[in-house]
Amino acid sequence: MIVEIKLPEDFVPEEKEFQAYCAIKLYKGKYITKEEAIKMCGYSINENDTKKFEQLYAIFEKRYKKLCGCGYADGDFNE
Repeated sequence: MIVEIKLPEDFVPEEKEFQAYCAIKLYKGKYITKEEAIKMCGYSINENDTKKFEQLYAIFEKRYKKLCGCGYADGDFNE
């Protein structure tokens, strides 16, 4: 049996919070560029939306460092 699944070229999760989490985690892990992360969060590439993304990034950093220590999960992004 051969199963084929068509996947979109750009992965975009459904829920907004999960979109932001995925984008920031991938960006922090250097898997995607900042522009790709901004687009994944649903923002455009302009000065205003870039500032919104940077604020979102700072909020996630503060929140997850408080919950998980240095990384987002066990052993993630230890430098």
